[in-house]
Amino acid sequence: MKKVSLLLALALLLTLTACRKKEPETPAPPTPPEPVEEEPLRMEELTVEFPRNGLSTQQLADAVKTLPNLLKTYFDETGLAEVERVTVTVGSSPAATAQALKEGNIDLAFLPAEVFAEEGSETALLADARLLDDGSLRAGTRALICAAPTEYGGQLSGRASSGKPLSRNELGRARWGVLDSASLGGYGCFDLWLADNYQGDRVSGLASVTVYGSYDDLFRAAANGEIDALTIRDDARTDAAEVWTLDNTRTGAGGVRGYGRTESIWDELPVLDVTETLYTTVAAVRPELAENGFAPALERVLQRMSEEQPELMVVLGAQCFAPVTDAELNPTRRLAALG
Repeated sequence: MKKVSLLLALALLLTLTACRKKEPETPAPPTPPEPVEEEPLRMEELTVEFPRNGLSTQQLADAVKTLPNLLKTYFDETGLAEVERVTVTVGSSPAATAQALKEGNIDLAFLPAEVFAEEGSETALLADARLLDDGSLRAGTRALICAAPTEYGGQLSGRASSGKPLSRNELGRARWGVLDSASLGGYGCFDLWLADNYQGDRVSGLASVTVYGSYDDLFRAAANGEIDALTIRDDARTDAAEVWTLDNTRTGAGGVRGYGRTESIWDELPVLDVTETLYTTVAAVRPELAENGFAPALERVLQRMSEEQPELMVVLGAQCFAPVTDAELNPTRRLAALG
């Protein structure tokens, strides 16, 4: 009996051992591949040009002297591009600079966006931007078309808030306030909006338009009931919010005299519509550079320049730059086509 029990125990032990051998072993987790560092773009020479942009001879001379070494250092320190030599020149005109870029005589050009659109220059990588209070960048300029605190302005606001588009006749009856044609937010965006939405109409075709010399003058005209509607840069109300309700014997930030209103600017200048975004300046390159990953390096360089060398950014045409796609420049092209 003991012999049988011993044999049974031995058989059970052999069975358990066999079962354990059949259990699959858990494979070790794969070893992640070592990260491969991309080789930086290497350039023997980078040629840069910008037009005069109304700058003084001294400003241009300082920029041509300072920018080559500065740009070389900044590019090298991005780790994305290494440039052996940087050459900086000043074009005789924006059109001449655009042509030099098209012909391949320069690698990088800082151009007025409208000239870029008109000349059909090469590839735009970056465009002008504004630094917002939260530290982010907003590329380009868009406008708010606002009603003013008048009886007819209120009618326009009521019509717009009902979801019905304003008719051409309704727009034509309003007294409009704008800035001069050089202002995108105060004129250009509105001009394109009219052309796109009202069969090619333009600001010049409106019956009553008054051109003001500054946003201060424009807001004061609205506060005084001199106009029924106005077009402003999209952040202009924020800048004027404090002084909008100050007594006109007091001054706010920047020494601006109060507009003397009792209600907030947000309530008294309601938005009728928002325009598309337009641009003032682009950084354009030869197509080969765009394809070779030059854009991230250029973006970092210009961001650093904006922080450390703001006086040189004036020469390039904008205090900040942000990436822009070709499609985002289509409204600028349409404005340029309007002439």
